[in-house]
Amino acid sequence: MSEAGRRDLPAPPDAGLTRPLLISWALAACVLIAVAASRIARLQLPDPDDTLRLLEVRAWLAGQSWWDVSQYGFSGSGEVMHWSRLVDLPLAAAMTVLRPIFGAVVGDRIAIVLVPLLTLLAIMALVGTIARALSDRPSALLAILMVPLTAPIIAQAQPLRIDHHGWQVVAALCAAYALICRRGWQAGMIAGVAAAFLVSISFEGFPFALLTLAVGGLLWVADPQARSALRAQASTLIAALTLLHVATRGPAMFAPACDAVSPAWLGVLATATLGILVATWLPARSAPARFGWLALAGIVTLGAMVLLVRDCAGGPFGNLDPLTRRIWFDNVAEGLPIWQQWPAVVVATFALPFLSIGATWLGWRQAVDPAARRRWAIVLGLLVGATACALMVLRAGALANALAVPAMAVFIEARLRIARTIAAPGRRTIALAGLLTLAAVGAVASEALLAIGVPGSAEAHIPARYRDGRRPYCLKRPDFGALNVLPAGAVVLAPLDISPDIILFTHLRPIASGHHRNLDRMRFVLTSLMAKPDIARGPIAAHGIDYIVGCPGNPDNVNLVKEAPHGLSARLENGERFDWLEPVPIPNSPLLAWRVIRPLASPPA
Repeated sequence: MSEAGRRDLPAPPDAGLTRPLLISWALAACVLIAVAASRIARLQLPDPDDTLRLLEVRAWLAGQSWWDVSQYGFSGSGEVMHWSRLVDLPLAAAMTVLRPIFGAVVGDRIAIVLVPLLTLLAIMALVGTIARALSDRPSALLAILMVPLTAPIIAQAQPLRIDHHGWQVVAALCAAYALICRRGWQAGMIAGVAAAFLVSISFEGFPFALLTLAVGGLLWVADPQARSALRAQASTLIAALTLLHVATRGPAMFAPACDAVSPAWLGVLATATLGILVATWLPARSAPARFGWLALAGIVTLGAMVLLVRDCAGGPFGNLDPLTRRIWFDNVAEGLPIWQQWPAVVVATFALPFLSIGATWLGWRQAVDPAARRRWAIVLGLLVGATACALMVLRAGALANALAVPAMAVFIEARLRIARTIAAPGRRTIALAGLLTLAAVGAVASEALLAIGVPGSAEAHIPARYRDGRRPYCLKRPDFGALNVLPAGAVVLAPLDISPDIILFTHLRPIASGHHRNLDRMRFVLTSLMAKPDIARGPIAAHGIDYIVGCPGNPDNVNLVKEAPHGLSARLENGERFDWLEPVPIPNSPLLAWRVIRPLASPPA
């Protein structure tokens, strides 16, 4: 191979990274498990989505169809869900192996701790490999160490965090790794398959998948030798995504959807693929000509979107009615844009990506070798795109931070070498401490803001009547098993966010949870708990509800009381009595319950 050919290849991954990677991961895992020990013991999962994921996997292992992800623990016919079975596979595999050894209870507990930590290991490995391709082994080691110090990443890869977000980060990083560290058609295939898994796991990954395809196209514009990689990437993406769609949806594969892969969205991607294949086939000797053909393919793809998915112009939540959007969606912080976040959360999420964009630009400017400049340019494009996605949907910040780590590690390591040469001990110590602070800049800055009283979450605005002990308070999710004093199989009207835990820990059947394909159920729960008692009585009777359950101080309850201070939920929390509801004591618990008396008393004339 010529010297020019050798310069065009990235530095090979250093086998010496494996041992420090595993040691770093093991230490991080031990710390995370220790921090979460009490939650692990109580099975207090971080989010209702994690609870539903556990219920989904258990139902599948108990015999529910692979193609049926509905949740039948809810009343009536259950809740319709759109989640992918792909994320269930590692959890189900771990449970299947561990249950015969430790029993179902302990085995499941180990599985839901282990699987998220394995996603953390994969993220650390991919980030380290990308940093190694950008610079050297010390930078890669620092990047590996930075991952567990980055709060948005840990939020999606901590024990019990078994929803799909951690796997989204892994799939996206695999696509980034292929574009940055590999060349030729193999790079295209890896990027295409990884992007297909990303979109199949959650349709939120669709913009980043398109971004990887755009980056592959721009690489071909800059270098005609990248044609085989782009053709492989586009072809593999549509082929793999189609196969995954058929394999995971089965009989429902032809159903229309705005929140998941559907035939219409596959048609859009097929159009993009055909456009790319034609563009790379047409004669184009200059970069402007290649860009022109690629732009034409993009315009045709936009036309296909207008024709095929125009009903999805409002996004996956476009069909929410105003009340459900205001009471539920607008209070799901992780799904909201940056301007609707608490200041400390904004700093924790975006400090590292914003700084890393500057570090990446600097790395690109300083790179002399064309292949190195290409790698820096790819990182910059992917990082800017991922950060833009996070600005619109906060939970995308985990990927933005993961992509931000490699360049920032290179930047810090280069300056650590200089700082170590400072003769004066005091100045050297300050310089080293300042640089190491950058390794966890988001966490350090957000903690500093919290220390001076800048709000970091809705907890800071919980009404004083809960914080001062005057009323029961269950913001930190209580032991829902206490509700087992109620008859098994009873239908309960409960706030959306606590309903999954009610199913997990009891034999009760709530109405709905916060999942948007069940809008009628969600709206019924919200309107019933917010309506005046004499108005709520009729719908509650017609729905066959046996009990009403409240969780005072829980954000869901607080929102209901705030929006409807004279509604049923607020007045029950205030201790008012009604002739059609009988209070039921829940021993040693802040949870409240009332039995619906039948036949219901007639409303006053």
